[in-house]
Amino acid sequence: MDASRNDGTFVMLKQLDTTSPSATQEIVIGQLFSSAEFSADPRNHCVPILEVIPPKEGSRYSFIVIPLLYEASLAPFETIGEVVEYTRQIFEGLQFMHQLNVTHA
Repeated sequence: MDASRNDGTFVMLKQLDTTSPSATQEIVIGQLFSSAEFSADPRNHCVPILEVIPPKEGSRYSFIVIPLLYEASLAPFETIGEVVEYTRQIFEGLQFMHQLNVTHA
């Protein structure tokens, strides 16, 4: 679901079922990579979690708020160099996560 923040920033809301261990892990790991310590690392290309909206009473669904991004298939590449840089950043980010014993499925 797309939305905008009070400052006008376009964001996406992702619904997560908090009864699912994988959803809980996604929130914890996402917040770790969004922390000041890890977000300052230039190798960290993870999408930052801007906010976590906890479940309302009686609900099991949380929402994470993340920046609205292009789909990879819609990225406006104009040169081969941009494609190479995009690919380099993907591998750099994967290496960064793996060095912290985090895998991406």
